[in-house]
Amino acid sequence: MNDGDVSKQIQQMVRFIRQEAEEKANEISVSAEEEFNIEKLQLFEAEKRKIRQEYEKKGKQVQVRKKIEYSVQLNASRIKYLQAQDDAVNSMKESATQQLLRLSNDKKAYKKLLKAFITQSLLRLKEPAVLLRCREVDRKVVEGVVEEAKRAYAEKAKVQAPKVTIDDQVYLPPPATNVDSHEPYCSGGVVVASQDGKIVLENTLDARLDVVFRQKLPEVSSSNQGMYVQLLVIYAALLLLWTDSIIFAATRKLKVCQLKASFWESIISGFAKNNTAQILEPPSSLEEEEEQQPEEFVLIEKTQPDGEIEQILFSSGGDVDLYDLEALCDKVGWPRRPLPKLAAALKNSYMVAALHSVRKSPGSEGSDQKKLIGMARATSDHAFNATIWDVLIDPSYQGQGLGKALVEKLIKALLQRDIGNITLFADSQVVEFYRNLGFEPDPEGIKGMFWYPKY
Repeated sequence: MNDGDVSKQIQQMVRFIRQEAEEKANEISVSAEEEFNIEKLQLFEAEKRKIRQEYEKKGKQVQVRKKIEYSVQLNASRIKYLQAQDDAVNSMKESATQQLLRLSNDKKAYKKLLKAFITQSLLRLKEPAVLLRCREVDRKVVEGVVEEAKRAYAEKAKVQAPKVTIDDQVYLPPPATNVDSHEPYCSGGVVVASQDGKIVLENTLDARLDVVFRQKLPEVSSSNQGMYVQLLVIYAALLLLWTDSIIFAATRKLKVCQLKASFWESIISGFAKNNTAQILEPPSSLEEEEEQQPEEFVLIEKTQPDGEIEQILFSSGGDVDLYDLEALCDKVGWPRRPLPKLAAALKNSYMVAALHSVRKSPGSEGSDQKKLIGMARATSDHAFNATIWDVLIDPSYQGQGLGKALVEKLIKALLQRDIGNITLFADSQVVEFYRNLGFEPDPEGIKGMFWYPKY
C-alpha cells in the first residue's frame, strides 16, 4: 500500500469518527433539551401549585375572618337585643308593682280579697291553729273578715273552724310611701303560719306578683308591654283565689318565699319560738344549692419490680393543668385548641374528672412525680341533663380499663347530683365502647341534630 492509499484510508477513518462524534453530539443535545423541557415543565407546574395553594389558603383565611367578624357582630346584636328586652321586662314589672300598691284603695274589693286570701291559706295549711300576720293598716279589716273566712274554710274542708291568732306584736311592712323607696314594703295580703312556726305560707300581693311574673315571663318577654302590665296585676290579685275550681289540694309541703332581709328576720323571730323550729330559706344560687364536695381517691395502686409505687388517682375537682392537658391531647393525636378557649371550656364545665399517675420512689419522700394521664368533662343544666365531652386516656395507659373507670366514675358523680339524663357524642370507632358502658345509640329513633351557620 503506497502513501496515497494510506492517506486516503486515514481521511476516510477521520470522516467516520467525525460523523460518529457529530451524531453522538446531536443525540446528547436532543436528550439534554428534552430533559431541560421536562424539568422546566415540572418546576413550572410546582410553582403554579404553590401559588394556587397560597391563594387558596389566603381565601380560606378571608372566609374565616368573615365568619369570625359575622359571629362577633351577631353576638353583639344578640346581647344588645337581650339587654333591651331585659330592661323592658324589668320596667314592666316595676309598673305592675306600682299598680299593685293601688289595689288596697278599693276598700270593698280589698276586704273580699283578704277574706279569700285567709280562706285559701287555711285550706293550704289545714292546721287546727294558725298564726296570722298582716299590715297594721289592715288589722281592722282582717279582724272583720277572719270569722267569715274560718266558716268558709270549715264548710269547704268539712272540718271544725280552726283557731286563728292575729299577731299584734309584729306586722307586715307598711305600704310604700313612694315608688323610689328602698324600705321594706307590702302591697297587701297576709302571711299565715302553723302554730309551731314550722310551716309558713306567704299569701301577699307581692308574692303573687313574683309567682305570676316567673310563670308568664316567656309571654311577657315577647308581647305588648302595656297589655301585660294589666294582666300581671289581674293575675296577681286573682291567681289561685278561693273558688271551687282552683282550691289547693291539701298538702304538708313547706312553702317559704324569700323576703327582704329585715322583714324575713322579723318573721323568724316571730314564728321560731323554740329551738326545734326550722325556717328554711331558698338558696341564692345554683352553687349554694349544690354544695357537692369534689372527690379524690386512689383508683389503682401498682408496685414496680424496683420498688417504685405508682398510684392512679381519680379526682372530680377540676385540677387540670392546661399545658399538661395540651401535652395529653398531642399524645392522643387530637388537634390543638387555643389555650384561652380551653381554659374557658374547663371553667364553664359542670364537672371535670381527671386521672393522674403519681410515682413514689422508695426513700424519696416529697419527690412524687405526678402526671396527667386521662380526663373527661361534662356540661349540664344543673337539673336534668348532662353531656360528656373530651374523654381521653394517655396511649401508654390504654387497654387497662382506665377509660371505662373514668366514664363510670363521672356518671356516678353526676347521678349523685340527681342528674339522670346523660348523653355524649361518639366517633364511629368507639361506639361499641360506650355501648358496653350502658349508652344507647339513637334510642327509640332519636337522632342528634347539628346546626351550622350558612354563609
